[in-house]
Amino acid sequence: MARTFEVFTETYEEVHGCKPRGQGVWSFFIVSTRGTDFNEPLTYHGTYSDSLTAAKREARSTVGGVTGLIVAP
Repeated sequence: MARTFEVFTETYEEVHGCKPRGQGVWSFFIVSTRGTDFNEPLTYHGTYSDSLTAAKREARSTVGGVTGLIVAP
């Protein structure tokens, strides 16, 4: 059974007034079963969708129990 993976965009949307999209520098904080890691975000340059895909892959390969990502504002 696949684990649920959530992407939290609420803070980004509050700050920018829209959903994340387009080209830019994107940062993501990892959410795991152990809590949230706010110390070191995963940061990528490119489209939001490509950056999100890369962040999911990196988060799953480096942190056990990953349950989601928070898009940094």
